[in-house]
Amino acid sequence: MSYKLKDLLDHINVSLKLSTDIEVRAALKIIEEVQDFTSDERDVIRAAYKNGPLYDGDLPSKKANSTLCNLRYMSKVIVKSEEGYNALTYKGFTAYKILTYLENIEKSQKIELDSHSQAVLDLNPTIDKCDIGHTFLKLPDHPKNSMGQYKCPICCMQSTEIPNGALNLNQG
Repeated sequence: MSYKLKDLLDHINVSLKLSTDIEVRAALKIIEEVQDFTSDERDVIRAAYKNGPLYDGDLPSKKANSTLCNLRYMSKVIVKSEEGYNALTYKGFTAYKILTYLENIEKSQKIELDSHSQAVLDLNPTIDKCDIGHTFLKLPDHPKNSMGQYKCPICCMQSTEIPNGALNLNQG
């Protein structure tokens, strides 16, 4: 997955022009930690943002919550005089914003791949094999060599296909 770091920093309200070096370094550390979250930790962050504060029994994962509390993304809180609730900290809210940003980037990349894949499938390709053994998709307008055989794109890229007449072994 690729993204522009500046865009992600802007998304979490850290400006490269206005923020101090310490603030930028802290944001980069959070981004690195969030990218390494387990799926359970991600689920706890999402649930706490959408439905929090969460009672201990309503957490998607108690182990992940414990880890997030130790890293200060989550905190134990008291709600209406009752103990046993968990809520996002400001650091946890930043983690949620990072997660949603990265998930949106991932979804947009999948949509692009899916539309490209669909366009290729609409051409009704067939599978072919060259003399060397490379397998490739043959499209209706696929280029052919001088003998009328379909050109292997792998061989063309590796320059293993010698153009007709380029090498004459009968010359003496």
